[in-house]
Amino acid sequence: MSLIQTITKAGGKIMLQVQKHAPEILMSIGVIGFGGCVVTACKATLVAKEELDEKKEELIAVRESKDDFETEHEYNREIALIHANRLKIVIKHYAAPVIIGALSVSCVLYSHNIMSKRNAALMAAYAAIDKAFKEYRKHVREQLGEEKDYEFLYGMKKAKKLDIIEVDEEGKEIVKKEDGTIVDPNLYSQYAVFFDEASPCWTKSPEYNKSFLIGIQNSMNDMLHARGHVFLNEVYDAIGVPRTQAGAVVGWVLGAGDDFIDFNIFDIANERKRSFVNGFERSILLDFNVDGVIFDKI
Repeated sequence: MSLIQTITKAGGKIMLQVQKHAPEILMSIGVIGFGGCVVTACKATLVAKEELDEKKEELIAVRESKDDFETEHEYNREIALIHANRLKIVIKHYAAPVIIGALSVSCVLYSHNIMSKRNAALMAAYAAIDKAFKEYRKHVREQLGEEKDYEFLYGMKKAKKLDIIEVDEEGKEIVKKEDGTIVDPNLYSQYAVFFDEASPCWTKSPEYNKSFLIGIQNSMNDMLHARGHVFLNEVYDAIGVPRTQAGAVVGWVLGAGDDFIDFNIFDIANERKRSFVNGFERSILLDFNVDGVIFDKI
């Protein structure tokens, strides 16, 4: 590889990194520029004050000696000349702070513009993926039924038939076959969260935790029907779990999905959730029936 090709390749990588981090770079320049604007403006004020005070004294002297001028025109011209000189002083000393401030504002606005375009592109891509996933689920329901869609969505699968040996009253062994259902917790959606001791809203009382979650679910549904939309991060806030980046753009919108918010508490296929509902478990893994990206639907 020649020297020119090496330099070109290295330059291309550098430019790519600059484009990638352009919003951060522009924002940093804007913040530093604001600081420079304030400093230069303060220095300019100290210098300009002395010169402006001199011009002020000249203006006072001219006004006091108005009778010495032969005509009114000459007097007015002298007054105008002093004001023009004062304006030149202001422009001379404050031009730099104004330019620095304008460039700083431009950097901040351009940084915001870049981030807005990138966020729009991400939401468009996210919406496309969400639409494709919903279409896939629709085809699964049409071809295989609602039960298979539920199994695929939550990672449920039928276990092999198990031999269960029981003993009857006469002491004879009876072999039975029974189907089991296994749920893989790793296949829950990316929005699933644990409601446990990490949440400030959690208590050691299973009954309270169940009542609390059902109450929050009901209040979120009331908000959905009253306001028309609810973001997932708002639900996270209500149950005391950390916000996520996805939670800022996904959620529920009336007319765009189920039209209700479900925490998936009453999942009869999940033994741990049955234990939670029956008061034997204090914590629960919540999964939410979000409609997808709603940021561009509000």
